[in-house]
Amino acid sequence: MEPKNSKIFKKEIIQAVSAYCESEKIEDIDHFMYLCFKQGFDIKKYGLLGDNSEKIIEVPVEKIVTKIEYVRNENIENELEEKILKLETEMSKKNEELDELRRNLDIILDKPPVEIVKEVEKIVEVIKEVEKPNDNMSMLQETLLSLRKELHTKNERIKELEKINRDLENISSQKGAVFLRGSNLNNRI
Repeated sequence: MEPKNSKIFKKEIIQAVSAYCESEKIEDIDHFMYLCFKQGFDIKKYGLLGDNSEKIIEVPVEKIVTKIEYVRNENIENELEEKILKLETEMSKKNEELDELRRNLDIILDKPPVEIVKEVEKIVEVIKEVEKPNDNMSMLQETLLSLRKELHTKNERIKELEKINRDLENISSQKGAVFLRGSNLNNRI
């Protein structure tokens, strides 16, 4: 099977490959030829693995550049320096005041304790005797109070019973039954 216009499959080359396959004891000559062709093509396309020749491949690379600029504002810097100096002087004044207070406290604590005498006035309460109410009057008030409580509880009990009575009347009132047309209950009445 010799393709047209093919230099690979000429008789001389096929005979050389056949002779090589016989000497190397290769049985599948067609497969061997295919592999040789494929390896040659791959070498041509991709190059040899151990080859030192360099291939230049252009790869597009995107770079993101971030630039940070610091802007100095001398007016703000001067104002901040003045504020810092002012705060430092105030702190030093406060430190001096604290030192003075500590010294005074040490002096006061070093002094011996002094006894303080307080005079206490005694207040005497005068208790007035109040006339005791009549015993009969207090007994009447207690009786009235207990009767009012009893009356109140009985009124609540009456209201509860009336409610129960109304509920029972509503349940026991005669209501007619409604029967469906398809039921056989209409015939029994």
